Amino acid sequence: MGGYLRVGVGLLATVLSIVAVVGPAAAQTYAVTGDSYSVTKTLPLAEDFDSHELVAGVGKVISYSVQTVGGGCVMLILTLGHNVNDQSYYLPAYSQETCVTSYSKSYTVPSGGGPDFSIVILTEIAADVTYKLDITMSQSNPALGLLGGILILVVIGAIIGGISYALRRRKAARAPPPYVPPPYPTEYPPQAPAQPPIEPPMQPGAPPPPPQ
Repeated sequence: MGGYLRVGVGLLATVLSIVAVVGPAAAQTYAVTGDSYSVTKTLPLAEDFDSHELVAGVGKVISYSVQTVGGGCVMLILTLGHNVNDQSYYLPAYSQETCVTSYSKSYTVPSGGGPDFSIVILTEIAADVTYKLDITMSQSNPALGLLGGILILVVIGAIIGGISYALRRRKAARAPPPYVPPPYPTEYPPQAPAQPPIEPPMQPGAPPPPPQ
């Protein structure tokens, strides 16, 4: 039972005490055939519960849903084994222990679990209750789960890369342009030749300038 202890187990007597079962329980048993099962049943006031017995091996996904028809409420208990009684074990995490009009859940049979299960339908009200129960069983695919995980990692990596690229672009747009020194001229304009000094004109009567 180690595979079941991870989700918690309890004795069905705890649930049956809610509907005040005293002595041997009065129940109707139905066999679930095939991987798809859909029935509409009436749980009469004279009966304590209905038990729908199924077989599911390791890796099977059991999906089930119940809905009342025409009023009332029901409880759904996923029980280990067949021939349910108040000493049977059930899975609280995959059961509905209060009276509701509808409930649905899925359970994957773990390693070492199964193959016998029962889905038990009860009610708290003192009246006949009609309900519709649907059960499907499918095989889980670990390869698809691994592929899905890889795809998720790839998508996350692409998003991170895209955000990083956008942040770099935004940072580059906010930064001032780098300083670029002006280019030095490769040629200088030609220099005009030196001109001899211009001597002022001589005034009349002035002595000639000394020879240079």
